[in-house]
Amino acid sequence: MAPKNNVRFLLLSLALALCIGAAFPNQIATAAPAPDGVAIPDLATFAISVLDGNQDVLKGVYVEDVMAFPVVQQPYAAFVSDQPETVTQFGMASSYGVIGLLAHNFLGGATFFDLEQGQSVNLIYGDGDIDTYWVTDILRYQATSPNSIYSGFVDLSTGKGTDAEGMFRKVYMGEDQVTFQTCIAKDGVGSWGRIFIIASSDPEKVQQAKLEARQLAVLE
Repeated sequence: MAPKNNVRFLLLSLALALCIGAAFPNQIATAAPAPDGVAIPDLATFAISVLDGNQDVLKGVYVEDVMAFPVVQQPYAAFVSDQPETVTQFGMASSYGVIGLLAHNFLGGATFFDLEQGQSVNLIYGDGDIDTYWVTDILRYQATSPNSIYSGFVDLSTGKGTDAEGMFRKVYMGEDQVTFQTCIAKDGVGSWGRIFIIASSDPEKVQQAKLEARQLAVLE
């Protein structure tokens, strides 16, 4: 647990990051796969492309048939890269042992909507180490005040409301996990809501997610 005097700064960082689509309210998220004619490389090829020798520095994220994106670090708390096919590591989440990955919903974040329960997520570090997680939860929220950093949020699956602190604790605290985050665009509002895709290394959660994914596939 961080010292209490850091909590407000953490929440402000989160609130700013949560509004990453607010500066571009007319942009609507669409699928953003690799450019036409350019296939997503295999994991080994992609891993080699992002190596730079820096130990413990996250350099890339790979999900088969979905994304092969370099990861950049935040030079300041509210920074989110404006480069296509790039994600930004949310620095303050690291204070709680969580790997936060941010992207604009009209750039790399558009692919976050293609993530599904049970999929493997590979994180590539600068020295060649690769950690693997599995998608276990997909959470969607509506922002009650989309263009305000003080907005409340409503869970679209339960109808329950929360504030920025409650959301931070739910998606960026508690255990070793990866949290993808981008905005949900709707009705012409680029920051109408938020989506969080959580990938875990917890064996029990992983097995449950894979089971649910298989059951859904059968129903489809």
